[in-house]
Amino acid sequence: DVYTMNIYRDTVEAFIKELSLDSWWLTLIWHSNGWAISTKLAVNKNIDIKKLFLIGSAGIRNKKSTSLKRKVYKTILFPAKIIKNLPGGKTLRILFYKAISWQDYIKAEQNPLLKKTFLNIIHTDLQEVFPKIDIKTDLIRWDHDTYTTLSDGKLIHSLIRNSRLTILKWEKHWIHLQNPELLTKTILKNI
Repeated sequence: DVYTMNIYRDTVEAFIKELSLDSWWLTLIWHSNGWAISTKLAVNKNIDIKKLFLIGSAGIRNKKSTSLKRKVYKTILFPAKIIKNLPGGKTLRILFYKAISWQDYIKAEQNPLLKKTFLNIIHTDLQEVFPKIDIKTDLIRWDHDTYTTLSDGKLIHSLIRNSRLTILKWEKHWIHLQNPELLTKTILKNI
């Protein structure tokens, strides 16, 4: 099946209820696109969430001004689509996506249902949802993230009333893989 953000929300909600996790002091910690699911859970209010940690959170999609990197991607992506139909084009396209660090898309592209799901998720804009969150929320960002920019983090922080923004210096999007000790320390300090 092709998933939407709401189907993901309902699936995670059912999982939490099945394990009776909502009877505990439920704190959700999510990274990147995954955090959008917890945003939907928080607004839906079918489970009792005490706190959110949104790490390198995405969800700002419809922006009037985009970063230079995004403009370059959009310019290059059209020829990348054409290249895949040429002899050896599929390999060239994969190399291109690796060069711009779109490994998630490479994996998703292998399965048509997964690809549609991936595109559904990355095109979901949550700017109208953020103001509806009334749970204590910690946003953890870093100043060198090129996937989910610091300016997006500041915008999200301004839209979620009960939020705190922590900016980690010299870290990138994959902090949970590259510097898990710093991330763990930051979360524990703010629990």
